[in-house]
Amino acid sequence: MKRLLLSFGLLCLSACALSPPRQTEMTAYDFGPVQASQQTAANPRMSGRIVVDAVTAPAWMDSSGMYYRLAYQNAASPQRYAESRWVMSPAALFATRLKSRMAQAREGMVVRINNSPGEQYKLTIELDEFDQIFDRPDRSRVVISLRVTLRSGDGSRVERVFDAEEAAPTPDAAGGARALTQASDGLIQRIIDWVAGAQWGAPPEQAASLKAIPTKVQ
Repeated sequence: MKRLLLSFGLLCLSACALSPPRQTEMTAYDFGPVQASQQTAANPRMSGRIVVDAVTAPAWMDSSGMYYRLAYQNAASPQRYAESRWVMSPAALFATRLKSRMAQAREGMVVRINNSPGEQYKLTIELDEFDQIFDRPDRSRVVISLRVTLRSGDGSRVERVFDAEEAAPTPDAAGGARALTQASDGLIQRIIDWVAGAQWGAPPEQAASLKAIPTKVQ
């Protein structure tokens, strides 16, 4: 009887060893559908020509990985979620969303990817931060920081740094994705308002409030 049980146990162990490992199910996130924007006096339509370049980001962020930081342990060490990812890199997600929202706001505006003669403006964005930060195990927030440069055809440019912070509704990847989407949408609207105010022909009082001091590109 003992031999029979021993043989059965060995058979079970062999079956487990030969069976393929279980695949971990990966959850992919994006920014969801684009919501219709409301055009108001504080949210003017855009006009003229503009070239939207690709959004750039640091090399470690140039992937579909979803990262978080444990501020209560070591905020300088980004961690990656093992079972969650973006459908594309954060920079690509932001660029896609930006172009969709700018297309909604356009009025005689041309959105192109490649440079061509006759353009009036060129918009470039550097994404510096795109993080979910845990201040404690049950509470997290997201932080986005980016630098926007708007260049005109005469060689002048204006720059501005945009920052956003949003509390995550849940302390996990899903909550981080939702908060990062909301923060990105808010930043994109601010960028659109800023660009519209900095364009030629904008009302002087609006341009003065939104436009930085232009400097010649060397």
